[in-house]
Amino acid sequence: MARFVNIQTNFTSGEIDPLIRSRVDLESYKNGLETAKNVICQPQGGVSRRPGTRFITELGGSPENGVRLVHFEFSVDDSYMLAFTNNRMYVFKNKALITNINGSGNNYLTTTIASAQLGTMCYTQSADTLIVVHEDIVPKKIVRGANDATWTISNVTFDSVPQYAFSLSTSNPAANITPSDVSGKVTITASSGVFSSGMSDSISMQIHKDEQR
Repeated sequence: MARFVNIQTNFTSGEIDPLIRSRVDLESYKNGLETAKNVICQPQGGVSRRPGTRFITELGGSPENGVRLVHFEFSVDDSYMLAFTNNRMYVFKNKALITNINGSGNNYLTTTIASAQLGTMCYTQSADTLIVVHEDIVPKKIVRGANDATWTISNVTFDSVPQYAFSLSTSNPAANITPSDVSGKVTITASSGVFSSGMSDSISMQIHKDEQR
């Protein structure tokens, strides 16, 4: 019996889905592999062995509870890998850890982003600013400063209300409150000093929610 040998020189399709193993009519079948383990399929058609890993540093901040890597591209010449652990952010550039962040002596920036929030946090970056959001914390703004070791974090300030009451406190004062109207712009007057200036946004949001019920 004659023996046939097929030479495959193109692997650009990578691993193919098992559901199309019989689709010999597809071009991706001819360029695909059943298993491509520890290799990288090159766009030119060939494959190469995947690169190995390299130990750079040991992270603090309970990395065993979660680590999130975020790519940060400041310019065409400066890009970073930000490694988030529990309440910490480490900065890496050119495969090296940036030390002495903000001249503090620490090799990390304190973020107040907990391990439990890393897996579900969302982010976006533009120029020197990274915005991080999560439903359980106030949105954070992380800014790259004048050099590789200058990074700041602050809460995002909104111009419009209502805002979510991330730190909500309640009390039951002995007082009566009287609204000036039932719709439109309403002024609420209390019979005793139960309101403070910092409560205005929370009160507006609660009234809005009650009207929707």
